[in-house]
Amino acid sequence: MSIKVGNTTCWDWDDGGICWNDNPYCWDDVCIADEIEEAVSSGTATTWLDAVDKLEKKKQKRFITLIANVTGKELSETKEVKELNITVKDIKMTIKDIKTNIKIKV
Repeated sequence: MSIKVGNTTCWDWDDGGICWNDNPYCWDDVCIADEIEEAVSSGTATTWLDAVDKLEKKKQKRFITLIANVTGKELSETKEVKELNITVKDIKMTIKDIKTNIKIKV
């Protein structure tokens, strides 16, 4: 069974024997991280910040929440913030955390 996020097929149930029950992130989180990495590596986005900026608003909000969780930054209100200071380091650290927490069956 494939998982589609938007028009992109992100993961397949049989892909690499991933232990989804033991993964602290959901499928969509992993797919957002993949989408950001793909945008940078393919040249669709010129920078890591540009890649986050080009995400759909719903995905942007989710990824910013993930950044806050990984970096320990507190989001105390749920109102929309027009400007938030996130760094490339924050983005890369969040993607790395998501990717390293995927457990593979051996």
